[in-house]
Amino acid sequence: TRTTDDWYTYIAGDDRIMDLSIGRIPVQNRDEAKNVIEKIIDYEKKNNLGKWRNIITFVADDEYSNYDNNESIHTYDTEDLANNYTPLGFNRRKIYLMEYKGVKNPSMAGIDKPDAAKDLINQINEGTLLVNFIGHGAPYQLANERVIYFERDFSRIQNEGKYPLWVSASCDFAFFDNPDFQSMAEELINAEKRGAIAVLSSTRLAYAVPNAAFNKAFFRCLFKNDNRTPRIGDAIRYSKQETGSIVNNEKYVILGDPTMRLGIPELMINVNYLKPDSFKALGKVTVRGELMDSTRVKKAVDGRLFIDVFDTERRSSHRMPNGVEVNYILPGNKLFKGISILRDGNFEANFIVPKDITYGGKNGRISFYFQSEDKQNEKIDGNGYIDGIYTGGTSETQEDNEGPVIEVGLKNKTFTSDGFTSPNPLFLIKISDENGINITGEIGHSITIMFDNNQETIEDITGLFIYDEGSFTEGSIEYQAKNLSTGKHELEVKAWDNFNNSSTEYVNFEVIKENVLTIKDVFNYPNPFAEETVFTFRISEASEVKIKIYTSNGRLIKEITGNIAENGYNTIQWNGLDNDGNRLANGVYFYKIIAKSIESNLRGEAIGKLVIMK
Repeated sequence: TRTTDDWYTYIAGDDRIMDLSIGRIPVQNRDEAKNVIEKIIDYEKKNNLGKWRNIITFVADDEYSNYDNNESIHTYDTEDLANNYTPLGFNRRKIYLMEYKGVKNPSMAGIDKPDAAKDLINQINEGTLLVNFIGHGAPYQLANERVIYFERDFSRIQNEGKYPLWVSASCDFAFFDNPDFQSMAEELINAEKRGAIAVLSSTRLAYAVPNAAFNKAFFRCLFKNDNRTPRIGDAIRYSKQETGSIVNNEKYVILGDPTMRLGIPELMINVNYLKPDSFKALGKVTVRGELMDSTRVKKAVDGRLFIDVFDTERRSSHRMPNGVEVNYILPGNKLFKGISILRDGNFEANFIVPKDITYGGKNGRISFYFQSEDKQNEKIDGNGYIDGIYTGGTSETQEDNEGPVIEVGLKNKTFTSDGFTSPNPLFLIKISDENGINITGEIGHSITIMFDNNQETIEDITGLFIYDEGSFTEGSIEYQAKNLSTGKHELEVKAWDNFNNSSTEYVNFEVIKENVLTIKDVFNYPNPFAEETVFTFRISEASEVKIKIYTSNGRLIKEITGNIAENGYNTIQWNGLDNDGNRLANGVYFYKIIAKSIESNLRGEAIGKLVIMK
């Protein structure tokens, strides 16, 4: 059996050729309908422009995990789709299961590829215009190795405002006609402020050869070189008319609004200056260009230009159990990721080529994504690229033996070493070097973090680095730590500059419960003292602090005000005089540190004891 919506479109003539475009929004209640409508409005208003609209993600299945069937067709078809049917202006993210190590799953037969699943979820959450999968599917998963698996992954998809079009050239993923359960495709559409903007896939068993043919025809129709992107439903209709595999094509449905248009950037970046015209290690490169419309007329607007520089493409291969070697091409390492300012339609950007490049490569690439609002406050974006850049050689430059400067803080909060954090702190890591930061991710030269000197916690965070706006020497990483245990911890950050000099920064901090203003390690020194002492303490948030000093019978004799404490270790000096300017007599006194957070409405206090002895 099969289910299809195409039959509703067979209007003209006695044939099974679609005469109308059609789609299905598979909502079951008012809330789901509201979720879908709000996502469509948000998408069409371009409320979340960003570099994610310049990325297309390709996922290719591999051979069966139990090795009873050796399949290379999924990877070859995906390679053809990515390399020959995708506009060159887009950056192509390739997640090929052949590239990932299998891990035996004790709970079910076969193996999983958790790193592939992690990379796909991360890319979805970071943002991608389109996700394209070719391989085996089911209503609740893609690939036998579960590159996507509903029970494990659906809750991990958190991509508010960055909703991709999913295309799955597989079996069953859009199985919508079972009243007892929702397929993952339906859940992706109906999810509130996350998931997908639309899903194109099969409702039943479909076959590899016509699947791939339809997938390629869809890309060809979707990315026509016309002045306006076709509606998704029309691109599907044209694709089915073009391929003519009626039985297989009828199984493919669009879950979503068929009148929508994919959010393809409409303007283009034209490069008119590149010096030098090759990527030499340690050399500085300058690139200039301009923004144009589809008729190549310059657009004199201002905005932000995101620039990604890639090393030459990498050739990779996978040997299957039957001995067949599958060859494919992967994007080159990222050499630079920064932001430039476009003024009156013009831009200039600079970057330094790292030492870790492919020597003798012939296809380096610079990719551009522009976003802004025009004079009528209409949101606009554009993309562009230049490729075929030679990579190799070394530029003459001064010697550099010093690693980058690393500073670790908290996002939107003051923080010093020995400070406090919540169990889920968002660390802000700033890295700078006059010769730029190595972000190639080459083995041994990645930006890494480690907690508590535990090798098992080492994580490569190179991909999170981005240069500051207009800079090629300073940048930052926002790293979201999760579920840290309460108590004291040490964070180690290691980074490399483009000359492959490294630096390591260590930060100590203490995790405390959230929504509590904590004051700890309260002392004064010296104690006892004769004339002056210094109060020391650690506090969990930047706060206004005052200190009240009392006699042993509770009479207030001194109030120290006007102090601002930062998250972490703080000191406040006291001259030993009371509110009337008199020096206190020998004896035991008590003091109370009272704090009011600047960052929240939290309050806290702590008590200490001091002794005056002359």
